[in-house]
Parts: sequence; C-alpha cells; structure tokens
Amino acid sequence: MLNWRNCLLIRHRFKMKNFVISAWACILSLLFMDAVFAQKVAFDSKADTVYISGKIGQLNAPQQLWIYMGDEKWDSIPVKDGVFSYQKVTKLPAYGAIMVKYKPYYEGVAGHTNFFGDMDLKSLFFEAGRTTIHSPNDSLKGHAIIKGSAIQQQHEDWLTKRRAISSRQRAIALRFDKATPEQLQSEDFLVAYENEMRAVEQSLDSLLRAEVKQHPHSLVTQIAFFEYMRTQEGSLDSTKALAIFELFTPLFKESAVGKNIRESIAAIGKPQEVVRTPEVGEQAPEFTQMDLNDRPITLEQFKGQYVLLDFWASWCLPCRKVNPELVGVYQQFKDQNFTVLGISLDDDKAKWKKAIEDDKLTWWQVSDLQGWGNAVAKSYGIQAIPQNFLVDPSGKIVGKNLSIAELHATLTKLSN
Repeated sequence: MLNWRNCLLIRHRFKMKNFVISAWACILSLLFMDAVFAQKVAFDSKADTVYISGKIGQLNAPQQLWIYMGDEKWDSIPVKDGVFSYQKVTKLPAYGAIMVKYKPYYEGVAGHTNFFGDMDLKSLFFEAGRTTIHSPNDSLKGHAIIKGSAIQQQHEDWLTKRRAISSRQRAIALRFDKATPEQLQSEDFLVAYENEMRAVEQSLDSLLRAEVKQHPHSLVTQIAFFEYMRTQEGSLDSTKALAIFELFTPLFKESAVGKNIRESIAAIGKPQEVVRTPEVGEQAPEFTQMDLNDRPITLEQFKGQYVLLDFWASWCLPCRKVNPELVGVYQQFKDQNFTVLGISLDDDKAKWKKAIEDDKLTWWQVSDLQGWGNAVAKSYGIQAIPQNFLVDPSGKIVGKNLSIAELHATLTKLSN
C-alpha cells in the first residue's frame, strides 16, 4: 500500500524559506523582525564607529544609496559617479544592509513612496573599523566585493556553504515538480524523495552545528540560528535545535535573548496531539462540514452507497496531479452506487473553488477553510495529503490510502 505519509514532506519542504524564497525576502524577513529581537542579537554590542566607503558602478542621482545598521533607521548616503563614503557611531557589531534604489524614494511624494520597490539589496554585518564595497556595475548582485570586515567574511563563507545545500534541495524539488501522476502514486518514488529531502535537512543541521561550534559567540551564527528556527517553524525538531543552541557561549545562552530563544524552541517544537487514524474494518467517524454554498453536508447522508473520502487541497501538487485520474474513476463508477466526497484543507475559498472548477471535480466538496486545522482532517488523524478512505454503505471503512489502480480494482470487484 502506498505510504502517503511521505507527501507530508511536500508541505514542509516547499515552505522552507531558507531554500525557496528569494534572497531579498529572506534578508528582509530577518532585518525587520521586531525591535525586541534586534536588541537580542546585539545583546553584547558596544558603541563604536564604523566607516563605509567604496564605488558602485557609475551610480548617480536620481538613483539612491541607502544603508541600515540594525538601529531601526535607514540612512541615505550621497553618491556621485558611484563613489560614496559614510561613517556612523552605533552599537556594533550589527546586522543590516545596503540598498541601491533605482527609482528614488521621497517620503510623501506621489509615485515615490514604495521604499522597497525597484531596488537591489545586500545584507551586511558591520563592526568597528573600515569596510569597503566595490562593484563594477550599478548593482550589488554577484559582483560586489566587500573587504575589511572579518564578521562579513564569515557571513559570506556561511552563505556559500548554505547555497550548496539549497542548490541540492532545488534540484530535488524540480524533479518532484516534473513527476508524473504514476510517479506520485509510486511508493518507491516518494520514499526516494523523502530520503533525499531528509539528507538535505541533515546536511543543513550538520552545517549549522559546525558553524556554531566554530563561532559560538558570533552575531553571524546567532542570526543563522534564528533564521533556521524561522524556516523550520511547524516542523522544528526541538531536540536537534536545543542541541545546536547549547553550543553557543554561556554568556549568550544566559542573556535575555538566549533565554527567549530557549523558550521559543520549546514553544515551536512543542509536540502536538496526534489523533489516531481510523483503520480498515472500523466505522468511519461521523462529521458535518459546509460545502461551497455554505450548506451543511454530513457523512450520514451518504449511507447506502460507497463513498471515497478524499482529503486534498488546491495547493497540494500531488493531489492536483492525481485528480484527472480520479475524475476518470468517478465517471466510470458513479452510476454503480459509488461517489466521492472531497474534504479540502484549503484556507482560501476562492482558490479552493477555482481548483474544483479547473480540475472538473463534480462530486461533493466540503471544507471549514482552516487549512491543516480542518476539523474533519483532525478527527481522521490526517498528517499528510493526499489521503483517502473508502467507506461502504454501512459506514465501515473498507479501504485506506488507495492508489488509483487499487481504487479501480476494488470498485470493479465490488460492482461484479
């Protein structure tokens, strides 16, 4: 029988921001976390002077150069023919960024109020002393050379090592995205996918562990660890996270930020109650849920016929790829005392409705639009989708997690 549990990885891995969101989005998510965290990461910072200078192509007005040093304020830097210089007394070390604005920003001026529109951004770690930035063109992408900051060099080294892992993950994700419906119903394919993804996750764990062990007091590793926690949210292994956290210096662990992070690990990694999944031979749990027109639909009303409870969602790629074949089975057996009841784990009604229309799903559909908090899904112990239960006319479960071929064979046998 197909191990649908493997599909749970899709939900987790495709949400792993450290692998799949853009670099800018990742930088922004860390730069603009609340002020409390900004103070935490710089818990031992001291006021000092940082000097920044360099040349970025032939950058000139109306293009702008902005800099942020973790102090909740962006400063505009004068730039002419690409040349700029800037100095500031602030708490160091600090995490921030430098940004080229191709469309200038002017507060309150119509057409120029989108601060993060049409820009190029690079994250930076600042420390006391001089740092230079040089780029051959009017961009910070790829070609910018940063010198003079040891902590920035550590950051660049960390990004290089992490990119190697993220490249592996993207390659795996691309292969999965191109998978055929047959592959998505193959246990061998899904097990191989799970094993590859686990290997990537283990590589990231090992990389971060080694980084913290080598730099237990560094702001770079503190930021890297916080990013790791954010991207693992919902699937964080609290035991692993705590083991990595314990590698930081006692000073950091006992600071206010350290104590808050320890509490966050416990909160994010808190085990959730797992409801037992009903087995073949048991009565299917009764339920009531609303359809697209907000009418209550109950399992009881399907008594007297075979019904396939199909747990799916508009965002679930394997579900959508299998839907055309399920439509074929439904069309073949719908007049032989068989139907399907779709139970969606969507949280957006418009997307749910569009998926039903696009995939031509003409059977009953219900959802409470609570995503993974769907009440029916929880009562059936659903931890992954797609997943299904075949219920007989008496309400007893006679099949579970059936592939399309298995469903077809079962219905053929029942119809004879």
